[in-house]
Amino acid sequence: MERSHRFGLTKTGCHGGPQKAEPPIKGREHAALPEGLDQRAVALLAGDCAVTAVDLDLKTLLGEVCNSLLEIDSKTDTIINQLDHMGDCLDKHDYRLGHLEQHVSEAENGVSAHKEQLLNLETVLAVKAKNQDLEACSRWINICVLGLPESTSLTLNEEYSESMLRAVVGDRLTELFIVECVHRFQGLRPPLGAQPTP
Repeated sequence: MERSHRFGLTKTGCHGGPQKAEPPIKGREHAALPEGLDQRAVALLAGDCAVTAVDLDLKTLLGEVCNSLLEIDSKTDTIINQLDHMGDCLDKHDYRLGHLEQHVSEAENGVSAHKEQLLNLETVLAVKAKNQDLEACSRWINICVLGLPESTSLTLNEEYSESMLRAVVGDRLTELFIVECVHRFQGLRPPLGAQPTP
């Protein structure tokens, strides 16, 4: 920014003090000014007239403008510092996200391995249940109950077995039988309306 003084031009920066410029040269002041400049300003720059209250007001206004520029520059520095801080935070978040993605990938691999083990265990349990059912079918001391609907749940617990047997045989069941397993005969499921499988 440039400020005009009575005795010459002075360049004023926003970060430092005034830098003294070369004094105006007689006879060349008017030629160096742009066209249309007010004659009063020409006289002031040339030092041909006294400083008035208007000139003081102009000086005050220029000082306020310079202070405003200093304030803007200070706030700009603050914004730059905040942007730098945000950049550092983004770098840290990128680093943490990279580690998080790595942990998630490891967890997914572990889940895949456990899923395969779970499928193997389910296969083992299904084979074990089938083996128990075949073993139960091969026994000769089974109680054969006829007429149970196909929708009847064959729960393997003593309470259900007792209530089911009492419902079938009525009062003829004088004592509690311990039923180890309940199953239907092997074979295809009969069509709707046909006699249920024993």
